[in-house]
Amino acid sequence: MFRAAKFGSVTQTLQHYADELDVAITRALAIFAGIEQYRVNRGGTFFYVPNNGSSTTTITPEQFKDAFLESMGAMTIYEYEKPKGRTLKLNDVWLDDPIGSAGIDIFDVNVLTEKQRTEVMAIFSPFIGVIYPQHVAKVYSKSDISKIYKQITKTKLGRDEMASRKYRSLSLGESWSLSKPQETIWTYLTLELRKWALSDGYDYFCYVNTHEKDGSMCYVALSDNTFGKPIARYRFDHERYHELPASALITRTKELALKGESSVQIDDFIWCGTPPSDYWIKEPC
Repeated sequence: MFRAAKFGSVTQTLQHYADELDVAITRALAIFAGIEQYRVNRGGTFFYVPNNGSSTTTITPEQFKDAFLESMGAMTIYEYEKPKGRTLKLNDVWLDDPIGSAGIDIFDVNVLTEKQRTEVMAIFSPFIGVIYPQHVAKVYSKSDISKIYKQITKTKLGRDEMASRKYRSLSLGESWSLSKPQETIWTYLTLELRKWALSDGYDYFCYVNTHEKDGSMCYVALSDNTFGKPIARYRFDHERYHELPASALITRTKELALKGESSVQIDDFIWCGTPPSDYWIKEPC
């Protein structure tokens, strides 16, 4: 299994792991493209889109490449042994939000006993299915949300999860005061789901990844010792990528555009046709 982490973080609880190295690389790249807000159009023009509301800046291919090198330099991909223990299979329907945001839609009811179905429905009640911000506003008052926020941030896990959601929200240019209510409830439900799963003897969740790479199996640890210690790590090969001329990025972008692509995704051109794993060096832990 593989997991991309920024600044060498090895915390496991509620983190997602992929069974393919390329999926972990895609997640590392998503931080650069989705959170750090770098873009490219079909004509091979590169942009920086700031999250503070100021205007978009056109940048040179060299500036784009330098920003990418800096972003990847902060990433480490850790490799773990395949998990052992009891797993609960989920449906991948939460996109980039906490697992609990998808409500009971995350479950295949056929794999749950009647007792389990009753218990998980009680966790998510009164919600049915995916929980959208407007649903949260109808069920919880500001006072309710404030109390729940104080409750979950009493623990380090709760504080870390909320800090992560706040960082993502602000990085995407959202107003934290507007997104905090649903993020609080989504995180609360995720923590309650984890608590229930542990009490029922589960060690981790698993799901077939339909969001980032269709068909890849992914895993979610329920505690910090679920998957043991990493057996290897991968660091970005800065020197090798630095040798790639910035003009190659433009050429690759235009090649994709000529194929009729309606838009050009960064993960389609950033490696210039080379397998992504070729730019990552495996090292012992």
